[in-house]
Amino acid sequence: MNNPANKTTPGTLRSTGKLLLAFLATTLLNADAELLVLPLPDGETMEFVEVQVSTDQTLFPLHQFKIGDRASGVWQEYPTDVGLGGAFLLGQSKESRWVYYMGKTEVSEAAYHALMPGSPAPSDGKLPARNIPWIEVQQFINNYNLWLYKEAREKIPASGDRLGYLRLPTESEWEFAARGGLSVAPARFDEKHPYGPALSKHEWFSGPESSHNKIRQVGLLQPNELGLHDMLGNVAEMTMSLYAVEYYQGRTGGLVVRGGDSFTAKEDMRSSLRTEMPFYNRDYQPSRQETVGFRLVLVSQLFTGPEDVRAMKQEWPDYRQSRAVPTIPTLADRPTSARATGRITDIRKHLETLKGQTAADSSPAVTSTLGLLDAAIGDVESLVYRAERDSAAAWVKIASNSGYFLARELRKKPKSERLLELVRNSGTPAEITRDETRHANLLMNIEDAANQYADALKELSKLDRDIVLEAFATFQEKVTALKLNEQIKANDIIVKHVKDYFDTKRLDMEAYQRELQSL
Repeated sequence: MNNPANKTTPGTLRSTGKLLLAFLATTLLNADAELLVLPLPDGETMEFVEVQVSTDQTLFPLHQFKIGDRASGVWQEYPTDVGLGGAFLLGQSKESRWVYYMGKTEVSEAAYHALMPGSPAPSDGKLPARNIPWIEVQQFINNYNLWLYKEAREKIPASGDRLGYLRLPTESEWEFAARGGLSVAPARFDEKHPYGPALSKHEWFSGPESSHNKIRQVGLLQPNELGLHDMLGNVAEMTMSLYAVEYYQGRTGGLVVRGGDSFTAKEDMRSSLRTEMPFYNRDYQPSRQETVGFRLVLVSQLFTGPEDVRAMKQEWPDYRQSRAVPTIPTLADRPTSARATGRITDIRKHLETLKGQTAADSSPAVTSTLGLLDAAIGDVESLVYRAERDSAAAWVKIASNSGYFLARELRKKPKSERLLELVRNSGTPAEITRDETRHANLLMNIEDAANQYADALKELSKLDRDIVLEAFATFQEKVTALKLNEQIKANDIIVKHVKDYFDTKRLDMEAYQRELQSL
């Protein structure tokens, strides 16, 4: 768990230098992402975007995030913790990063035909390839991999001494990229989609505002923050994952298809949208759909040689010690203390079994040792509970202070916008520059405070709900005693946001900011 003491306090948000550095860091993250261009027969090419997952230097990188969205009201999209580790380690020393590559666009008809010569010649090669059975998509991918290994081996990234290969993305790889990956702030990553009100500038959906219910050429609209086009619309996209309820639920069915298409209503466009596509239709022929296409990812083999195996074996103990025991997804959203208590309960059961097995002939030393173990487990339970309460108190204070600061800065925004408009109409160049700088600093203050507020809500959601609400009540008593009336009002709204996040597991920062601004 992150240490609240290491978080930036709201007072430091006034530092313009810090805000500029944060802005530059995000800009540089996007600028570092390189475009990988792979050739195709007939002079065609396919472009791939670098999707950064982690800056971990080890062989066990892990970026954890949630896929799904309970706010959508679709029970098959229940938020679930997943992880990605990347495929290729790029860069040197502290600048290294784990990445995988994703197709910049959906595979086009021209690209498909270049490797499937028996397929119908495209009438418009820039339209997405679609209406293709999964088995033929696999044949296309195999043809492409073999052609690259023969004709353009030097163009393919390698992991160790093994070249990468193309395949369909997993659900996790797809949704991580669709949400904007590490190129967007956590609050934006949590939104229904990463475009705000500008959805029609980025994605094709149903109706006259967008597609007019027609499938369009790939790459015409603006890309997302990672540089990927048409992730949520135009045609839905196959993945290599099998459809399962809750993503990992025991029964698996057909192929997972992600995203909407040109016939999907605007209000239904979301990063979590997932449907099941059967492998065979009702006539027991390979299933194909006019609105389903695909894009590729380029990844690597995990074990590329004996040296990799030895290095992983050497790093494994440290990684395993720092990594919580993996748990099934249905338990992943439970508070940390609840999961720890569950483990302790399991240990107690084993201890009671051991007591029963040794009761008849145990020596005093064994009996004493078992008693000490029993007492130690009780001490651990007590420590977990106290740590949960202390953590809740710290994060409640951060949430309250950052939320209150955000509310104050948001209230300044309308006046700042009016003043800026006036000075642009009648002010001197120096006055315009001065007020534009002030307004830009205000907007960065708001963005930084919103990100800190989002971080606090996420950390609070890892704790027991009742303990968190109790910590808020205690904190409210303190601000009430100090007669901090504005912060008291802000806390009422902040508690509402905390409850909302506990229920939905997704941040709705647009709504949160509207409510805080109304104070």
